[in-house]
Amino acid sequence: MPLTAESAAQQIQDRLKDIQQNIHNVDEERRRAENSIASLVRSLHATNQKVKPLLKASLTEAAQEEATIRAALAKIHEIRSIRNERRIQARNAGNKEAIRRGALMKMVQLSAQTLRYSLAN
Repeated sequence: MPLTAESAAQQIQDRLKDIQQNIHNVDEERRRAENSIASLVRSLHATNQKVKPLLKASLTEAAQEEATIRAALAKIHEIRSIRNERRIQARNAGNKEAIRRGALMKMVQLSAQTLRYSLAN
């Protein structure tokens, strides 16, 4: 089914919201992992019985953080796929895809501002 510009934009917006939520989740996972690692470092001079559970907990939290990051990357891949599909449809419809340098720089600037805003929140 061909994507219209509106439906493609809506799908991208939905995925950007998901990415923003994933970024917040990654931050929470990172904080949790930092606490776990700090307690592990404090107990390094303890016996193996005390270090093993802390090490296992740290590994589990690292795996959860990895899963969250991979979910965010999957959403980014979906956005790229949507944009690529839209670009292919436009090319097949006969639309030229020539973007002038100024327009391209404006797109890069807007993307940078969006990323900066989403990382700040």
